[in-house]
Amino acid sequence: MIRYFFNKWRVARFIVTGGTAFCVHLAFLYMLTDLFGMWYIFSATLAFVVSLLVGFSLNKFWTFTDFSADFIHGQLFIYLGINLLNLTINNLVLYVLVESFGVWYILAQAIASVLIAFESFFLYKRLFKSKGSEIPISL
Repeated sequence: MIRYFFNKWRVARFIVTGGTAFCVHLAFLYMLTDLFGMWYIFSATLAFVVSLLVGFSLNKFWTFTDFSADFIHGQLFIYLGINLLNLTINNLVLYVLVESFGVWYILAQAIASVLIAFESFFLYKRLFKSKGSEIPISL
């Protein structure tokens, strides 16, 4: 029964996880750009790294309920690889929207994040699927 509930709501959990990582990303992007005067692309890169750590933890343990530690180093390595691709896409979309179309950098970041979210769900779903994943009794 618990496993059915968690599997049924995986997309909703992914959205909440992504929303949390997105809020962390935007908060750091704004803080680094507007408060510390960094170039928005550099700020976006640093903010991406912080939100990546939040996203990995929430996706592994909550969204995809993968509590196995057997492959965590490999998962993190692959997750970083996926996110290097995502960072490249993110910064390219961000730069084009801001420099070519005059979009406010926060709005441009929101647009880039939505595009990346669709691609990421399917990649992460495969990444965090392990045979040893069990939902703890305490849930």
